[in-house]
Amino acid sequence: MALSDLSNIKEVLISVVERLNRYREIYERNETAVREQIVLPVLRGLGWNTENPEAVHPEDRTDSGSPDYTLKVDLKPVVTIEVKKLGVDVTQPGALEQAHRYASASGIALCMATNGTVWVLARSFEVGRDLRGRIIWQVLLSNDTVDEVAQKLTLIAKENIGDIDSFIQFQDELDEKWEELLAEPGELVVVVVKLLRDRLSASPERLPYPRFIDDYVDQRIREIIESDTQADDMTQPKVTGQEGAVTTSVRRGSVAEILIEAAERAIREGRLLRDTQIQTGYARFLVSRTPVHKNGKNFFSPRQLSNGLYIETHCSLSTARNHARLLDNFKAALGGPRARGR
Repeated sequence: MALSDLSNIKEVLISVVERLNRYREIYERNETAVREQIVLPVLRGLGWNTENPEAVHPEDRTDSGSPDYTLKVDLKPVVTIEVKKLGVDVTQPGALEQAHRYASASGIALCMATNGTVWVLARSFEVGRDLRGRIIWQVLLSNDTVDEVAQKLTLIAKENIGDIDSFIQFQDELDEKWEELLAEPGELVVVVVKLLRDRLSASPERLPYPRFIDDYVDQRIREIIESDTQADDMTQPKVTGQEGAVTTSVRRGSVAEILIEAAERAIREGRLLRDTQIQTGYARFLVSRTPVHKNGKNFFSPRQLSNGLYIETHCSLSTARNHARLLDNFKAALGGPRARGR
């Protein structure tokens, strides 16, 4: 599978998400069903021959036990996969460490853990970093778009796994340059102004002022940039209050580490008070005094902060970076300590 060909895996993901939603109760208590009806179809969509144990080896024994699946290229193991029931939070210590233990025992470079909806990929070895800091990506089928999930999963497609290091390096550079472009969108404005002028059926003989179109485009682009860091349906937080400068650094580490670091910094700086609530979408909280969402459901992956607040860490890596940027910019509302969704 080439990176440009996402159609097959997208179809598989759409089918898998529908299955997860329809039979959620089964997958919450039956790990075998997750393996056979969720994980194996995804692997097949990524070009792996799941009927060939020389490519996808179930229960391949290592000195530390047997991972659920080991992916192999030319008989060489390249990824260990640990599968859990849907009800198990694979973002917490346990499943990923288990997959890592199998991988490190056999000198395998990559390890993965999944409960069917959450997929976490990490390096087995990297000098100076613990396992949580070696996470390459994390996707959440219930929150992320099909395009985003497919784009990340293709890194472990059979045809791509051998080049994964160069792909990851390129993705990191792409993220960094994109953030730079959004932070200083002047070049982007010039390009869009030209495209817009070419598409206008007719321009008035006299504009209100010479840079009218340029300023219009600049304003619209900044609206798009700002909306990317604020609320967008169920996956982006909505808060009130003043905002500071946008952080442009590329976030590293696990979802929990990224969010907790940003939240604790806000606490130390007096911006995240003990009575603050930050709402996510219409039914969920990012930060709350109790680990219960607005819709009454418990936080899926709560972590308690130093001031007693709880933060929800169940989200994708890209969403965590957006949430962390919002926490970096967050200030308690001027009218009181609690920030609620608009």
